[in-house]
Amino acid sequence: ATAVADPPARRLEGRSRMALGGATEPQRREAPEAAAAAEAAACRDAFRAYYSQQRLWSAEEWPAVERAFAQPLPLTVRAVLSAATHPDATAALRAIYGDELLEVGWLPGAYRLRLAGEGLAGEGPSGGGW
Repeated sequence: ATAVADPPARRLEGRSRMALGGATEPQRREAPEAAAAAEAAACRDAFRAYYSQQRLWSAEEWPAVERAFAQPLPLTVRAVLSAATHPDATAALRAIYGDELLEVGWLPGAYRLRLAGEGLAGEGPSGGGW
């Protein structure tokens, strides 16, 4: 087998990342929590600005919408139905996750993991809408 050389490492020292917030690598090393908080705040501000410009919700509805966006989503996977290995993939997922693996009713071949605190029949924090 032919070995492929690793590409040369890019130097990021002192440069802003291609991300909102723009903390530099030294800032991340010196105060990682402060840099992460600043970047998270910048992302939230950009998210709010973008969606407020879409005018999908009224100003009164926005706090509830934002709370809904902040809710965790379950891990989801999709086994490709047309693949010859679909039955094997599905069986492997069931062997790994057992009763924690739930079918996504509206998307054939898609599965999700049960949310913490969710009942066996799929009721719980997600409202069973999956």
